Amino acid sequence: MADNNKGNGGLFVVGVLVGSAIGVVAGVLVAPRSGKETRRILQKSARALPELAEDLTTTMQLQADRLSESARRNWDDTLIRLKEAVTAGIEASQNLATDNPFPDSQESSQGDNHHSNDH
Repeated sequence: MADNNKGNGGLFVVGVLVGSAIGVVAGVLVAPRSGKETRRILQKSARALPELAEDLTTTMQLQADRLSESARRNWDDTLIRLKEAVTAGIEASQNLATDNPFPDSQESSQGDNHHSNDH
């Protein structure tokens, strides 16, 4: 569950960056300014977009790397548990075979019949 919280932190940062960009554009467009001043602000915002996009790309790459690492760890843990389960199954089947090496033989069934005749 802790891994999910870390992932949400990265998504939160992406959301803040995108929300900020949308908020700036919306604020500039509805602000009561002259056309010349609005164009100047839009030009500044447009110049800042490549940096914002780079930050967003970096954040998304870091988030993807974290998720990839988390998925790899989960996969490794699953493989370890699977190997342990297979090993336990093999050992259990070998123990059963050792306890009763000839479960379908006549000797085993005759012994059972002899035992039932004593009663």
